[in-house]
Amino acid sequence: NARGIFTVKILNYEMPYGAANGLNSLIYLNLDAATGRRLGINDCFSDNGYKELIRRGKDYFIEKTKTDEVFDLLDEKFLSRFYLPANFAVTDRGIEFAYQQYEVGPRPLGMPAFTIPHGEIKTLTDKDCALRRHLYQ
Repeated sequence: NARGIFTVKILNYEMPYGAANGLNSLIYLNLDAATGRRLGINDCFSDNGYKELIRRGKDYFIEKTKTDEVFDLLDEKFLSRFYLPANFAVTDRGIEFAYQQYEVGPRPLGMPAFTIPHGEIKTLTDKDCALRRHLYQ
């Protein structure tokens, strides 16, 4: 990626012993291109900033789910305890959060993902956050 961040996308498919269906997984690694250090989303926010990121993430998740017409994901039980997955990718548009298969819905719903735009992220990050230094300065 531009701005000194190198993002690796790892797709995995495995067939666990005795399983009727294979299991997909998606892992993003966001690395500081200069140091090779892995960049973590949890390292960038105060408690209040992270709570606000979750609130905004929930709004973007709902919007994306409605746009994709995957209304099964709008289950109130999940939304009442909504959380951001630890799995994220730095993209040109913003920070993409991706859930694993079965994490928030049945297999046919795949691995739901949504993006919080850079403009929303910038105001919430701590000033000394590595992601902020790379993305917004």
